[in-house]
Formats: sequence, C-alpha cells, structure tokens
Amino acid sequence: MPRAYPSSMLHTIARTLRRYYLGGAFACYLLSFVLAFVMVFALPIGALGMVFLALMALIPVVICWTILCAVEHRLALSKLRRGKCPTCNCNAVTTWEGVAGVTFRCAGCRDCFSESGQDVAVEESAAG
Repeated sequence: MPRAYPSSMLHTIARTLRRYYLGGAFACYLLSFVLAFVMVFALPIGALGMVFLALMALIPVVICWTILCAVEHRLALSKLRRGKCPTCNCNAVTTWEGVAGVTFRCAGCRDCFSESGQDVAVEESAAG
C-alpha cells in the first residue's frame, strides 16, 4: 500500500509549519489583546477573563510547538541518515565534526544540521 505523502513532503510541511507557527500564535495573542482592550470599556470583567484565558492558552501553544519541533527534527534526521538534505533534497550531504559534535552540511544549499536534525548556524570560515 503506497504512503499518503512521501517523507520529503511531510518534512517540508512540518518545516513550514514550524517556521510560521510562532508568528501565527503571536498574531492571535495580538488580536486577543485588541479585543480585551475594547472590552475594558464595554465589559471590564470580560477583559479580566480574557487575560486568564490567554494565560491558560499558552500551555497548549507551547506543547504544540514542542511536538512540531520534535516531528520536524525526526523527519530531518531520517533524511540526513539517507544522505539527503532536508531543505533541498540534494544528495550531497557531508558530515564533519566540530566543537558542538557531528554536523551535517549540504553542498547544494549550504544549510547545516546538528546530529539531532536541528538547523545550525555555522560561520563560513568554520565550515570551510
């Protein structure tokens, strides 16, 4: 039975969601702040309730962010183990050891990844 989505597509979706998730959460909190500010004048107790709801909503936001990062790193790591770049699907991934441990670097897009699949910022002089 064929898979619904290939692994590369799932990683692209997870990476895009991770990239825009925090901005979307911030936009929702900003919108709720504007609504709470308006409610201060119309119904003050409603604004107080919105503050508590916003604080309680922070818990699922952080949990979803953690799960999304874990899924994205796991998918990136599976691609790196196959010798493919998680960003551009190029087959030119090289491995080198640095101070922080093993790092994977793509020759095509020049992106670097840690041994856990996280994006890593590496200086050009250090990556050689």
